[in-house]
Amino acid sequence: MVPAVVEGHLDGRLLSVVWRQLGLDEQPLVIRDAGGSSFWRLASKYNEAGRHQRVVGLGDLENATCASALLQHLKPSRSAGFKLRLAVRMLESWLLADREAVAAFLGVRVAAIPREPDREAHPKRTLVNLARTSRKRSIRESLVPNGSGASVGPEYTPVVGAFIDSRWNAERARVNSPSLERACVRWAEP
Repeated sequence: MVPAVVEGHLDGRLLSVVWRQLGLDEQPLVIRDAGGSSFWRLASKYNEAGRHQRVVGLGDLENATCASALLQHLKPSRSAGFKLRLAVRMLESWLLADREAVAAFLGVRVAAIPREPDREAHPKRTLVNLARTSRKRSIRESLVPNGSGASVGPEYTPVVGAFIDSRWNAERARVNSPSLERACVRWAEP
């Protein structure tokens, strides 16, 4: 069993899929969803546990200028056993990196999907804006906010989660996302 801490629900689903697709599922993950605001507090504890065992983490870079600025939360030092990775800028950049699958899921042309999703300023907004142009009414109704002031639609998490579980592919995505590539390499290390 490999303990893991993630920033949110979709991060946990994606980490599970990547883990399985990397062929690491002989060492099952035990994932703890930090629920966003508690992530760095829990990451510090997982960092400490990483001094004695392999531990995995996944969070988002968000608006930080670089990963090292965020990793200051793990002072005084990062343990070698804590395999923490940060999606650049957020998890949705990794989803967008599987261009063919996300285009089919959203019902948009592959050409509309960014070629370098790690460079998107706000990948979640990019995904939602692509959903606005979807040929699929169910996608528009699920992912696009309905004017309530929310940034995503009412079924965003379950619908995107189902996409991650059934269609998203880490091998295809890592070609278009340097941050996902680094995560896959780091997590595959013993």
